[in-house]
Amino acid sequence: MKIQSFTNLHFRWSDGTVPSYINWSPGEPNDYAGAEDCVEMRVFNGKWNDAHCSKKRGFICKQTTGVKRPTTPTPLMTGYCPARFRAHRNKCYKVFTTLKNWTDANTACQALGGGRKGYYLASIGNVFENAFVTTLLQGSGVEPWIGLKQRNDHQFYWIDNTDVTYTNWDVGQPKRPEVGPSGNSLVCTRIYSALHNAGRWSASLCSLKKGYICGTNKKSYITTPEAIPNPCPSGYLSYGMDCFQYVPTKATWSVADADCKSRKSFLATLANPFEQNFLFLMINDPTVRPSKSSVWIGLNDVKNSGSYSWTQSGWSVIYTNWDNGQPTRPSGGGCVAANISGQWADTTCSQPLPYVCKSTTGTPPATPPGPNGQCPGQGWISKGPKCYRFYYKTSLSYLDATLDCSRQQASMVSVHSMAQNNFLIGTLKSYTVQSEGLWLGFHKSSTAGFQWYDKSTPQFINWDQGQPSGKTQRGNQENCVEIRSWNGKWNDLDCSETRGYICEKMQVVDTADNTTPGPQKSTIATPTKTPTIVPPTITPPLPGKHTTGTPVRPTGTTPATLSRQTQKTASPMPTVPHISPYTGTPQSVHQEPPSKNGLSSGAIIGIIIGIIVALALPTAGIVLWKRRQPHTNQNGTPGGFENSTYQLDTKHETETSDQNSGETDS
Repeated sequence: MKIQSFTNLHFRWSDGTVPSYINWSPGEPNDYAGAEDCVEMRVFNGKWNDAHCSKKRGFICKQTTGVKRPTTPTPLMTGYCPARFRAHRNKCYKVFTTLKNWTDANTACQALGGGRKGYYLASIGNVFENAFVTTLLQGSGVEPWIGLKQRNDHQFYWIDNTDVTYTNWDVGQPKRPEVGPSGNSLVCTRIYSALHNAGRWSASLCSLKKGYICGTNKKSYITTPEAIPNPCPSGYLSYGMDCFQYVPTKATWSVADADCKSRKSFLATLANPFEQNFLFLMINDPTVRPSKSSVWIGLNDVKNSGSYSWTQSGWSVIYTNWDNGQPTRPSGGGCVAANISGQWADTTCSQPLPYVCKSTTGTPPATPPGPNGQCPGQGWISKGPKCYRFYYKTSLSYLDATLDCSRQQASMVSVHSMAQNNFLIGTLKSYTVQSEGLWLGFHKSSTAGFQWYDKSTPQFINWDQGQPSGKTQRGNQENCVEIRSWNGKWNDLDCSETRGYICEKMQVVDTADNTTPGPQKSTIATPTKTPTIVPPTITPPLPGKHTTGTPVRPTGTTPATLSRQTQKTASPMPTVPHISPYTGTPQSVHQEPPSKNGLSSGAIIGIIIGIIVALALPTAGIVLWKRRQPHTNQNGTPGGFENSTYQLDTKHETETSDQNSGETDS
């Protein structure tokens, strides 16, 4: 038994029948915390208790004899969504940017019902609901809570009692986060909204304050839909500043391109994952798209083979969603289609397919200028905004090569144009005649097509003939890519093979144009200002040489990159501060500055010592004369003797004094 109508806790049996018999325990159903929608029968007395549907219990099955009824999809509910909620089939969603912890966020969602049950943090039951929620996140600036929470037994459950039939965890998730400062370790779920992982889920401490998404079902008592303005022409669907139209007529890519232009639009560009998810929903909506074939979009390499671009000028390729193993650039290919899963494939341009046209009032995203910088360290070559380093004498597996580049604050090279590809090959040939290729940062994703290691958009390919082949002759998977040194073409390889490799990183920003104070002029007699400290760029040791000794702690500037031969055994080269040279009159290292009376310090000290000696000689003579005279006591008899110990001490003191005087004079 489960709640089917949230008004006044109306329960129904799972077969759809209305209960004609009830046997509740005293005080039940109490709908504890507003979240008990299922019913259990207590074994010891047969009484019923409402409980959260995520709890694990034994169960009893029942089968009706006779003809089995066919399973039918969930029909659309009557009614509409509450104001400012957005509808997807039977569900309604609303994003809130106010920051709350998970519990407070769910309480806020429940309060939206005004005493009516059925408002919770949103549940997401399939890929279409997740795509719809993702489209709502564009520009939100939050990574909101959804209704998925972890129990003490580490099982996740939806707070609205929906069964967990779908998840979309980000890479490495769900992982248990560290315990919060208050000792709270409860784990809840949020959904990302950044460009690189929009729509993916993450497990986080429930105590964190995030935005949130509330969800509910359509309401039969809401008989009039909220008016949502559509600025697009008839037949177009609005999303943000864009208008999309699905054209069911099948056509070749060039015909589709021409037809979109005749409609004052263009074959669709997809600039981010939000637009991608909108397209995915549109081409899977049975009311919009009756067929289930792929659709043409505007990406192609018709003008420049291997280099993909959008038909609409000005729009750079900053986002792709390649299918597994794509792009392959088949014969006659170069035109890109999106399948019903939303993933892209390079397809034969003459194939007739439906297509999607788009118009927009938005402007293309600006391409940031490259840094005004330089390549620090030995062995790095500058080209445009990047620095490259070629390891053609070393042979490593793909994984080891990526790790070695990472140790140098770099990544395996990504290639985005034929000009860059030619630069790599030309540079390599200037070093050596290489019989094998070198690793690129291109590899096959476990969930999508080929991707660059640095996460940049793959919009250029240069496969050799017959490549990518996908498997070796022994049947091993070929998931990594090399660039062949003799022709610049690409080949997929088993990642455990060993090759040379190319590392790449951005230039270090050149601060030479910054206005900085020069060295302070100083006088040694009155050192009131400290010399300016200038951290220079340190040249690393030559290959094969190692530095020893205690390393100096870096002072904040970027350490120079060590050569490959030294990086595995030596620590990163520290940056040592350099004190600007004194700019006054050159002087001897031991020379003292002149005094105001014109005499040097050494002359003054010599005069003082002379006076002391002159005064000491008469005094010493008197003392010696008195010691030579006989001493008598009060009775006139000799009294005492020469104290040899005293004489020795006096001699020692005199020697010590002379030594000290010598140190002072030197």
